[in-house]
Amino acid sequence: MLDNYYQSYSAEAWDILQHLFKVKKINDHTLHFIAKFSGKLDLERLKKAVDISINIFPLIRCRYNESQGRPYWEMRSYTANDIVEFIEIQNRDKCITSIFIKK
Repeated sequence: MLDNYYQSYSAEAWDILQHLFKVKKINDHTLHFIAKFSGKLDLERLKKAVDISINIFPLIRCRYNESQGRPYWEMRSYTANDIVEFIEIQNRDKCITSIFIKK
């Protein structure tokens, strides 16, 4: 539930468990993906779509905070420019290994 005064959402049990998994380096639940496009990517259009998604589902704009004893999702002013990272590559397999596979 959104608390308008504090601009936060309560963290649910699953959120807390996922955060614990990340801290203990058991599993990273951060969303990562690779997209392959057959043509030129309109990066500004993609960012606009992300900003629209953020406005519809504001939890995307939040940061997990556990500093006050009871974890919560803290509203931030993130935009698509903060969220979208575009990397153009030549060697897909090498890039996948360096980003997604920890050794």
